[in-house]
Parts: sequence; structure tokens; C-alpha cells
Amino acid sequence: MERKRHFKIEKLPPDIKSQVDEMIAANFTYDEIVDFISSESDMTVSPMAVCRYAKSLRQSIQTLRM
Repeated sequence: MERKRHFKIEKLPPDIKSQVDEMIAANFTYDEIVDFISSESDMTVSPMAVCRYAKSLRQSIQTLRM
């Protein structure tokens, strides 16, 4: 069984997380997403954290499409 990953982005308020998901789908850069998160919340995340979350999100979407 695969271990569930926990991402810092998942701890964001639902409205901000939803916007981040939309930004990932719209191909915003990871730096742009980091700047957005910093401006909308008190949380700081790295571009690498956004990259890992985006990869997981895309894999989940791909699995749902199958």
C-alpha cells in the first residue's frame, strides 16, 4: 500500500487551496504560486513544495480520468 503524502499546501484555507489548484491547471509558474500563497496567507512554501504538490495533483487527476 502506498503511503499518503502530506503537503503543506493542503493546510491552506479551502478558498486559497482551490485557487492554487486552478493556478496549477492554468500553468502558472511555481514562483507565481509561491508569491500568491505568501500574499494570501501567513504560510510560506518553497517552489519545490509547490512542484511536489502539483505533481501529486496531476497524478490524481490522471488516475480519475482512467
